[in-house]
Amino acid sequence: MEKYYKDGKVGLQTKAGEVLTEAMFDSIEPLSDNVPILVGYIGRHPYVIRKSDGRVIDFFRIDARTIEAALEKVMNWVLPGLQLFYRDTDTPIDVEKTFHVGDILRAGFFIDMSPYAGKPMHRYRYIIASSHAASLAKSGIRYPLHILHYNSYLKVMDIYEKSGVTQIFLLHVPAKAIFLPGINGRLNFSFNGEETLIDIARKSLDTKLTLPPKELLEETGWLDRTSWHVGIDKDGQPLSLFPNILVANENTLNMGKSIREMAKDTDTINLILENMESNNTLQDRIRGSLIGGAIGDALGYPVEFIQSFERIQAKYGERGITRLDTKPHLLKEADQKSKAVVSDDTQMTLFTANGLLNAIEKGVLPKYGICKAYIEWYQTQTGKKSSKYKDCWISSVPELNARRAPGLTCLSALENIYRGKEPNNNSKGCGGVMRVAPIPLYAAVDGRMSIEDADLLAGEAAEITHQHPLGYIPAALMSHVIYRLALDPEPTQDSLKRYIREGVEEIRKLYQAHTADVDYMAELAERAIHLLDNSKTDVENIGLLGEGWTGEEALAIALYCALKHFDSFEDAMIASVNHGGDSDSTGAVTGNIIGAAVGYDAIPQFFKDDLEMHDLILHMADDIYRGEITKM
Repeated sequence: MEKYYKDGKVGLQTKAGEVLTEAMFDSIEPLSDNVPILVGYIGRHPYVIRKSDGRVIDFFRIDARTIEAALEKVMNWVLPGLQLFYRDTDTPIDVEKTFHVGDILRAGFFIDMSPYAGKPMHRYRYIIASSHAASLAKSGIRYPLHILHYNSYLKVMDIYEKSGVTQIFLLHVPAKAIFLPGINGRLNFSFNGEETLIDIARKSLDTKLTLPPKELLEETGWLDRTSWHVGIDKDGQPLSLFPNILVANENTLNMGKSIREMAKDTDTINLILENMESNNTLQDRIRGSLIGGAIGDALGYPVEFIQSFERIQAKYGERGITRLDTKPHLLKEADQKSKAVVSDDTQMTLFTANGLLNAIEKGVLPKYGICKAYIEWYQTQTGKKSSKYKDCWISSVPELNARRAPGLTCLSALENIYRGKEPNNNSKGCGGVMRVAPIPLYAAVDGRMSIEDADLLAGEAAEITHQHPLGYIPAALMSHVIYRLALDPEPTQDSLKRYIREGVEEIRKLYQAHTADVDYMAELAERAIHLLDNSKTDVENIGLLGEGWTGEEALAIALYCALKHFDSFEDAMIASVNHGGDSDSTGAVTGNIIGAAVGYDAIPQFFKDDLEMHDLILHMADDIYRGEITKM
């Protein structure tokens, strides 16, 4: 690969002259010999260029149809919970040449700051407005320490001088905002209340000039933390806007993740970069899908039979259930655990995985191995035993022998198979779609199965217990979406929409004998996409898709939640379970889908910490990736 030039711009081509990247950049620069990317700049706007194939990736793109919609996303990130923080320094700098109102700065290092301040005793004061600062004030540190992530972006809002003090007012903004629609690092938009914020910042300095200084913040230990200017390199120049992916060591990386999680900093740029830094491979996506599904299941299970969002609010607060309930009301006191429990959805998902891997190991048809595994799950729920069904090592796990509201359709269908009869029902319940995620995840590794074969097998696995076409067609569509997301190096909301529509065309080919049912599934999927653009709440929009008790409704709700909150795993989970329908199943399917997009490492740690069988699920995910069964 080498550079070539055309009309004053630079691109990339092979040594044979084949163009890999069009000549559109002002410059192309390497990061490091050990990093498989280059950085191309158009003005100050950086783009990632993959060395392997010349593909250009814009980390700063925001998924929105209009500027107005994009601005709404930005403001919903910036404004709720906004708080002022302070840091002072005497380090000399030419403010007039360095800072300009409207400029964007990248922090470049962890920004230490305090939520209070007194009279400034130094030449420069930074006042930083942020709703995503991590508080370490109760961590045993002597100072009232709050921290911003080193890849935080800040807009210069105002420069104000009074009584020999220069105050620089910065607003913490998401990476997705900084080139919307500005150029050269200027954020060319304003919002209602911007002048009010500037007035508040100026009055803060006016008032604090009349107060005594805060002695604690004049100690050497604190002043050392705040001695350098925000967003400026050692030569006094603004840092590149390209985010730092070459962190010094693992401790810095881990600290960055912790700060982001404590601050609920869902800025996608850091999720992407953490995934790059932690080698976000297909294995991580498989882990994310299985763990994500279990989290959605466990979050929704306590509210599955609470028949309205208002009743959920009455029990869990205004937003409904937002954290895993480690003592759900539906368990007897003797069964209470310190972890949030999963339902039959996750149980059957794990048996799908175990059965599929058993079939591969024994060289039998995958559907046969999966069906045998379902019988073993049936035995855990009924206490029946048979020497014919004892291949799944997970059958001995206590949590998988607990009865967690098993679906009656699944139990009755498997009872028939167990007795040597054909199941005979016309059920389109969601018990088929909620358990098939392991199939596309296994299939996607090294092309073990084509996407068409994976979709067909997922439908067949669901049809074992649910014989109505809408009991198994949604499983095939879900499989298609998960397969595509797991293999997409940089999935977006737009690519998810594309995979949904592509999957609809695939199920039309697979199920030509069920045109009306495919049409209805397609209609619901398209409705989930179109609902993104209205002003209704998630609860209202979910109500327009159904309650999730049937396969097509559960999938449609999951698609909507994954699309609407594509940049926030947490928000997708919360939306997916807070309604009056089958909350654990809609949560499980949503988690499977969005987990396949973001990967395990991007899932908030607090969800993982409180999840029952976390290590077992992770182990099964790794077995799927390796394609072999290993016992814990």
